[in-house]
Amino acid sequence: MQVRILSPAHHDNVTKNMIAKPSRRKKKTGPKPDRVKIDKPWENAVNDALKKKRPRDGWPKEPEK
Repeated sequence: MQVRILSPAHHDNVTKNMIAKPSRRKKKTGPKPDRVKIDKPWENAVNDALKKKRPRDGWPKEPEK
């Protein structure tokens, strides 16, 4: 079995190359998510929402952008 001893200078060079470099271009991100504040435990809020009946005129449509 051979053992290879690396010099400290070689070690520093390797670790510098292994560090992730930040991207130069800004990445496009999606829209911010909609947030809803819930005043009670989420399990109860989900159960209450599922118990509601469908509106008479149907669910509202999302506005076109």
